Amino acid sequence: VGTAPEAQGRGLARRLVAQAARRVLDEGAVPTYLHEWSNHASARVADAAGFPDRGWRSFGVYPS
Repeated sequence: VGTAPEAQGRGLARRLVAQAARRVLDEGAVPTYLHEWSNHASARVADAAGFPDRGWRSFGVYPS
């Protein structure tokens, strides 16, 4: 989720994430929120939208 600088601080990202999560739940799936550990703004959005940091990490191998 990206927010233009002039729109930051209004709760737009939090509302978008929460709405998307509700849609995922309505469709019978489990919503997840992943972000780079160093992206503190995204971590705040996740927490505010109901996705607290549980300390889980995702690892993958990506082709170069």
